[in-house]
Amino acid sequence: MEVIVCIVCFSGIFLRYLAMSLGHNFDFESYCIVGEIASRLGNVYAQTSRYNYNPAFLCIQGICYGISQWLSLDPLPVYRVCIVGILTIADLGIACWIRYRYSLWLGIVFFLNPVSIIITGYHNQFDNIAVLFALLSCNFYNEAEDFHKKDALFVALLTASLLIKHIFWVFPFWILVNRNLPFRKKIVYTFVPPIVFLMSFVPFAAGN
Repeated sequence: MEVIVCIVCFSGIFLRYLAMSLGHNFDFESYCIVGEIASRLGNVYAQTSRYNYNPAFLCIQGICYGISQWLSLDPLPVYRVCIVGILTIADLGIACWIRYRYSLWLGIVFFLNPVSIIITGYHNQFDNIAVLFALLSCNFYNEAEDFHKKDALFVALLTASLLIKHIFWVFPFWILVNRNLPFRKKIVYTFVPPIVFLMSFVPFAAGN
């Protein structure tokens, strides 16, 4: 079984970088603009209209772009390798979550799925990072009356998901109507992640 897992991991990673080698689309051009601005600590929201997401991923782009500039005189190929590497790690994380929550074979189906490979390797979409954090948060959902470390982890991971990309912005408000969750936890679970998400824009708004 370990041999199968190693083969699957190697194949999935190889296929993602193979898809990367086929070219890129408009999104990666935007990544290059955002990465360059973020690497010099510029206000991305003020200096380009090609980024309308949360601050967390632009920080990741800025770090990757800065590393690529340090490693190479031609930073863009290295930059893309870094981005695809981070997205591939997120895919591996999702596959592991599926494996431990459901089965190994479903995890393999996800990781070797052509759609997953193309979205990560060619399109370089970063939704999977937000998905990974949201899935991990579900492991710590806690309907017990008293607050516990699990509650803090749930809120932190769901907040991280929103900070990467706000694809689960409705989820906290679904929690609000969940009858099984104590009222105090409903308030914390529902409102802390969106409030932190909104507050993350304040430094950029203050700058411009």
